[in-house]
Amino acid sequence: MSERAGAVDEVADWVTAHETLLRLARERSELEGREGRALLWAVRAGVHVHLGYGSFVEYVERLFGYSRRTTMDKLRTAEALEALPELDGALTAGELSWSAARELARIAHPKRSAPGWMHRKDERRATSSGSSPAMSEAIAPAMPCDLCQSVTSCASRSPPKPSPPFVTP
Repeated sequence: MSERAGAVDEVADWVTAHETLLRLARERSELEGREGRALLWAVRAGVHVHLGYGSFVEYVERLFGYSRRTTMDKLRTAEALEALPELDGALTAGELSWSAARELARIAHPKRSAPGWMHRKDERRATSSGSSPAMSEAIAPAMPCDLCQSVTSCASRSPPKPSPPFVTP
């Protein structure tokens, strides 16, 4: 084989590898979105109760091996995506990774126009260090509200009122 033919094969090899990774990234984004929607459906349907698990977190941990935090993050993001069709569409189309959608879902608001936050998808990169401002926000309580089935935002989830201090007679 000539030196030139070897160089062409080398270029074709890395291009093919890159194209394969791009395809897998798009497929993974779509699958992550589908998984989030299915998890939200399952928690709302009470799948864990019907199958005899103590909690939804336990059910998901046994099914997928996810930690409580991962499960809650997926539920919170899936719930936010319900109100953010542009963001959900970008995830489904593979234009956005799940981690980017998760970060944007923390700051996006359904009443704001999509261009106001969708342009930031290229600026925001999820980091393993959790150093982004959105990552420092508190994560909502774990299980869906019994009244409204909201995983993250519910008026009935206000913190308990502190009890009066102990007074000795």
